[in-house]
Amino acid sequence: MGEDPHGAARAGHALLVHWSHGVRRFSDRPPYDASLDGLHWTYCGFSHELSMHLIGEQNGGLFTGVLLDDKTGSVLPAGEDVWFSPNRLYYLASEQPDGQDGPTLSVHAIDGRSVWKGYGGILEPNGVGVLADFVRAGWNDQNQVTMEVSLPDGRRRTVTLTRVGNSWQWLPKLSRWSPFH
Repeated sequence: MGEDPHGAARAGHALLVHWSHGVRRFSDRPPYDASLDGLHWTYCGFSHELSMHLIGEQNGGLFTGVLLDDKTGSVLPAGEDVWFSPNRLYYLASEQPDGQDGPTLSVHAIDGRSVWKGYGGILEPNGVGVLADFVRAGWNDQNQVTMEVSLPDGRRRTVTLTRVGNSWQWLPKLSRWSPFH
């Protein structure tokens, strides 16, 4: 991510981001101390390849962000970190809710439509314990989200977010007793 080609600046309690046909205002919300429960916006960078600005959002205990499309001025949901698919039709975003052990991940179409959202790790079937933590996000050549996971025994494996019927699953499946079914 590079600098804003049109200029981004703070004006009092607002972030002004210039895009190709205008200016988008992101207003902070009191209390204005970032360590408290206010809302604070930060300019994070610009992708020339994608014509997208990443704007950081600290909203109380939620660390997330949005994308600003430089061509249309549209504001799209995102996160602290964003990874685009090889075909540039989808993106993966990561945000960190305060008090949650790991991040929340979401996949969106390039127009911002939500495709999938879930915990940034693999949970046990009861939904409580963590089987594996994600350590590296990416996309494969088939435009599927992949994650490198760290298993409790220190080994690392790669899983792929795969549509199975009407739901999404990380495959291959991990179990508590063996690294894969």
